[in-house]
Amino acid sequence: RRLTVGAGTDHTRAIYERTFTLVSAIGAEQLGGSSATGNKLTFEGDAAYSSVLGTHPYGLEGEVMFSDFSRSLTDVFGGYLQLQVTLFDTPGHGDFDPCLRYDFVHRELEAAPRAAIQQALRAGINYNLPSAHTFASVHVEYALNQVSGPPDIIERPRTFGEVRIELRVRAVRFVRH
Repeated sequence: RRLTVGAGTDHTRAIYERTFTLVSAIGAEQLGGSSATGNKLTFEGDAAYSSVLGTHPYGLEGEVMFSDFSRSLTDVFGGYLQLQVTLFDTPGHGDFDPCLRYDFVHRELEAAPRAAIQQALRAGINYNLPSAHTFASVHVEYALNQVSGPPDIIERPRTFGEVRIELRVRAVRFVRH
């Protein structure tokens, strides 16, 4: 069993002519955006817990973040919560890890009548190919996005799905659970 907790803060000064852009959970589809100027003060916290349920390792992790952009009178609050379980992990067959994740972003612009909210429910699988010392995996993920808010921030309210398939390869030595 292992619990890791972290926190951080960032104070960036003199941001000019920048745009804070909302994008979808998986793809790079722009959902909307607005000016982000002045000083940015950000607070972030994260936690990750890993353990074993029966013979299956699992991990639960989450992160929250709050940013204030002073000159554009904009606040952003968001984060995610994710659960991942290893169903099997063998050198001869690889390992298979399904995961479930919830993402959210709450964006307030003082000039807008209400906040923009983006939510995504993501479900995926990660299959690490059998190998002695390398990491090579196939990752398949589906996200259901929901976006709502005023036209000052988003283009239009909508709900849509996305699929991502990736082949991930690392040169770093891979150690099984």
